[in-house]
Amino acid sequence: MRGIDTNVLLRTIDLANPLQVAAVEKFLDEAVNEPLFVNHIVLSEFAWTLERTYKRPRKEIALRLRHILEAPDFVVPNADVVGQAISAFEASKAQFPDCLIGATNLASGCDTTLSFDKDAVAVSSLFSPLTT
Repeated sequence: MRGIDTNVLLRTIDLANPLQVAAVEKFLDEAVNEPLFVNHIVLSEFAWTLERTYKRPRKEIALRLRHILEAPDFVVPNADVVGQAISAFEASKAQFPDCLIGATNLASGCDTTLSFDKDAVAVSSLFSPLTT
């Protein structure tokens, strides 16, 4: 199995560099029998870049994350945890990386994840406020 980084994943939606897009399309066509590994850091960077650089709405970001999660071309570790993070992201103002942190910590046995981030702590199933 081979892993991909965020830039490869972004070329599936950013068509600005035709040479890179062609390389990614060829690579994906050749990898049809070998799913590609997409780790949590790549998913976090992907979501962050879609929001900050490409100004994509949350609904679209969540949809694209779900497509990656469900596509047979990709292997995402702890897919159920990522699914929980996507759901929390969709239902709140918290950023996807924060939701993924909270969901991962919960799955790892934590009761909660402490944070100062007001948007994150609004997701009470994953976070608790750390007060000063």
